[in-house]
Amino acid sequence: FYVRIAAVFIAFIGVSLFYYLRKDAGADGQIHIASTDAQINHIMPDSSRIQLAENSEIIYDENYNAGNRNIKLTGKAVINVDDEGNGKLIINAGETFIEDIGTVFTVDAYPDSAYIYVTVESGKVLFYTTDNKGIELIAGETGTYNKISKLFDKVQDVVEQNPDVDLIIFNATPLS
Repeated sequence: FYVRIAAVFIAFIGVSLFYYLRKDAGADGQIHIASTDAQINHIMPDSSRIQLAENSEIIYDENYNAGNRNIKLTGKAVINVDDEGNGKLIINAGETFIEDIGTVFTVDAYPDSAYIYVTVESGKVLFYTTDNKGIELIAGETGTYNKISKLFDKVQDVVEQNPDVDLIIFNATPLS
């Protein structure tokens, strides 16, 4: 009698553990991490750290780091890449891609904005689309992608930014 109870208990624990470990994975085999009213920090399987701003989301495969380091970003995030991962880290933000070359960078890609911004704190990234080779950004540079004109540009003379402060660009805009 006690052996049957123990077997049922062990089976229950095993099934519960299986579902607990897969709780973030969607039916499509992808993991969704989203913030609402507050920033959240997330450590990726390759030890890279992502700080999601409010109302932002990342999606990645549950087999991330097995030669697949692709992340889809909606919103804004500061990404601190750990070089221990396998393969290239590529962030898909809207219609753009940001390919890491060992760095810390911020991506601002809210769907309702006409621009996507990438600011590099250290290292170097490639910022491009499938149809445009884009631009290379190094530490201290900020690049923009205009979703309407489909053009990339580097923002000149940007002072070091606090990740909690948004960048406002007045490009050929009268200040009256």
